Amino acid sequence: MTGDEFKTTVSEAVKEQVAPLLEKQKENEAKIKEFEEKQKAFDETQRKYADIFDKKEQKDEKKEPGMTFTRVVKCLTLAKNDPDKALFYALGKENNSASAMYPEDKEVKALLKQLSATTPSEGGLLITEQYSRDIIPLLLSKVAIMELGARRIPMPGGNLNIPKLTGGATSYYVGENQNATKSQQTFGNVKLSSKKLITLVPVSNDLIRNSSPEADTIVRDDMIQQMRLKMDYVSLYGSGTSYEPMGIKNNVLQNASANITVATGAATLTADIPGLMIGSLMTNNAPMISCGWVFNSRIWSAFYNLKTTTNQYIYRPEMDRGMLNGFPFKVSNQITTANATAGTTYSDIAFGDFSEFLIGDEMSFEVMASNEASWYDGSSLQSAFSLDQTVIKITAKHDFALRHAESFLVWQYPYE
Repeated sequence: MTGDEFKTTVSEAVKEQVAPLLEKQKENEAKIKEFEEKQKAFDETQRKYADIFDKKEQKDEKKEPGMTFTRVVKCLTLAKNDPDKALFYALGKENNSASAMYPEDKEVKALLKQLSATTPSEGGLLITEQYSRDIIPLLLSKVAIMELGARRIPMPGGNLNIPKLTGGATSYYVGENQNATKSQQTFGNVKLSSKKLITLVPVSNDLIRNSSPEADTIVRDDMIQQMRLKMDYVSLYGSGTSYEPMGIKNNVLQNASANITVATGAATLTADIPGLMIGSLMTNNAPMISCGWVFNSRIWSAFYNLKTTTNQYIYRPEMDRGMLNGFPFKVSNQITTANATAGTTYSDIAFGDFSEFLIGDEMSFEVMASNEASWYDGSSLQSAFSLDQTVIKITAKHDFALRHAESFLVWQYPYE
């Protein structure tokens, strides 16, 4: 066997032994490539939907309503309404600074990043619906009228006219060859015109600099307390002037005065009153879609303690469930009292179909902040700069209206 023949024989033998190994290597390389492609696709999907995963993590934190809003406002206040600086205060440099106020709050990060894409005008921040959803539930949950089923209507132009029927056609029976009697509908409208509500809250800068949840809660509660109380009061007693919405009582007085009842003499609050009021509303052909009561704690106590002649409580078991004579009630200590006669104190009991209460909403919230402004304490001006405070001003624009004043009753009865 020559040398060349030997080399050929060896080469063929090696190829025969190595071929399966090479084939296996190719298979392994193909699997590795397939794995790398899947890993790349997974990483891309994870990056694409990272915000969704972050939001889930944030929900698991069970953060109180309004906290995201408050934290965004605090960061913007420290940054003098510069969203890029606010993002730095919230997250620190490259999201890992020890001085960051909320490095793990993904919702604050997302909202400030969205805000940084726009330019707030003249130092103000217009809070969009994405922000307002965080605070409005907390605000409205304290307001009796809103909880009983009032309807919110967008009013982007600041004015809204809603046509309504004020009178209907009439049907007649006629004999053979007789002319039918003509009749027609009559129309009116409900007009809403935006009114401005301002809440001015001086907040200690120490609280704004503090990133603890307790400090956030104090700032949040300070910002909304007076606004919720004012909205609650005006929804019941608003004067209806050019700068204040008209509340339920004045609307009823103006349009359906027969629905205002004042007990006379020494009349007392009896167990018959709720049934009489419900019957009166039915007489007015109210839709009865979302009916409810509003009264103060003294009236609540009077109903709660009413007994039969055998000392059985009449309404107590039902009132423990938040209902009175089959309809929900809310207690508001802003319900007024008046001395109608000497020695007798009267208070309002409001009952109505709150689906007929309309809230025209032009602007949920506009927030502005300044640590150099002055604010009026009722007798003199105070300097925020001198007191180391930041004045936060919240502005809302809205109006209230009743679709039909006949769908509400306001009765006055003594509670002692």
